[in-house]
Amino acid sequence: PLDPQKQLIIFRIAQENFNNIIKHANAKNISVVLDYQPERLSMKIKDDGTGFQTSEVNTKGIKEKGTGIGNMYHRAKLIGAEFIINSELNKGTISQLSLTI
Repeated sequence: PLDPQKQLIIFRIAQENFNNIIKHANAKNISVVLDYQPERLSMKIKDDGTGFQTSEVNTKGIKEKGTGIGNMYHRAKLIGAEFIINSELNKGTISQLSLTI
């Protein structure tokens, strides 16, 4: 089993993802894929919403702690996970978390 603290952090990352989709994306569909292997856990959350320019994540300091996206990056870093967001205007967003166990 996965450490309870890591479980909670992964849950909070998913929760923040859903909050962002509800608040900002105007999505009609959300899909979640969890892949739990003996050596790796991956989570992929995809929506068909409005999307955004991912360049803004880097240029405006959004990865910093305190914003929704920033909190997801920060939490992933706390547990040694990789977190990536890909988005395209009018085509939705995909966020992916990958954790070596």
